[in-house]
Amino acid sequence: MLQGITNCLSLIYNLAIAAFMVKSLVGFFTVGGSGNMQVKKKRALVFFTVQSNLFMAVCSAVMLFFNVTALLRGGAQVPYWFETVKFTATVAVSVTLFVVMLVFAPTTGLKPMIDGDNIFLHLISPVLAIVTFMLFDGSVRLAPSALAFAMIPVFAYAVLYFIMVIIVGEEKGGWSDFYYFNKGGKWYLSALGVFGMALTLAFLIRVGHNALACGLLG
Repeated sequence: MLQGITNCLSLIYNLAIAAFMVKSLVGFFTVGGSGNMQVKKKRALVFFTVQSNLFMAVCSAVMLFFNVTALLRGGAQVPYWFETVKFTATVAVSVTLFVVMLVFAPTTGLKPMIDGDNIFLHLISPVLAIVTFMLFDGSVRLAPSALAFAMIPVFAYAVLYFIMVIIVGEEKGGWSDFYYFNKGGKWYLSALGVFGMALTLAFLIRVGHNALACGLLG
């Protein structure tokens, strides 16, 4: 009975995450973004916010297969490899959420962060992703090695951002420092802060998933 309820909640939340991303992408490719992401079309993909939410939406869409299978067959084991991938996506959007709320909102104000579809990308979808993974998604316990996988998107984007902002530079066709991570030339402090935050969030989400989702469904 409990498994059926948690599976239905998982289905609803994962469907919502995927739908919110579709809505946001349609917005970028039609009217353009809003708030602190006023760009159009594929330019939106330069933001870690969009990349992490897109990754999360794809994982949520795949998870729907397991949700539906569980409803039709009375249960479906989520493969460990996919549980790790979804964990990685959840950590990525949690980094988006906490960087926005703890770093950007206090300095630039909350309104640009939640204006228009930003409210889905910066707040609603990440919160849904964390809640879903920690409470409802699967019964597979994650090993400590999963923490290393969770750091991959953050590290990969950090390398990309470093290349495009610092090595190439906006004047030569790179990116502007739109996240202000190189303010005062102190990119290394920003990197340490974000990596530390990502690892802390990964640790907490893994502990929560193993204790709650696996405790409820296992």
